[in-house]
Amino acid sequence: MPGPTFNISTLMKELDNRYTYDNGPNNPPTTFNFGQKYLAVYVYQLSPVEDLALATTLVRPMYLYTDEDMSKELILSQKDYG
Repeated sequence: MPGPTFNISTLMKELDNRYTYDNGPNNPPTTFNFGQKYLAVYVYQLSPVEDLALATTLVRPMYLYTDEDMSKELILSQKDYG
């Protein structure tokens, strides 16, 4: 539990989630991947071990969208909608 001497960033460091920096270490991370410990404790805690083993082999990195990506205007029309 986070508190005065133990904050959430310390907790996140103990987990085995991984960030990748495809644009270099001085730029924001580009992808995020859940680690096996995180999946076991928070996602598959009630599932059989076989399900966790399968999930760890099938998990894919998630792309982290930048503010620039999110600020692009979305253009919809009657023709292109749907």
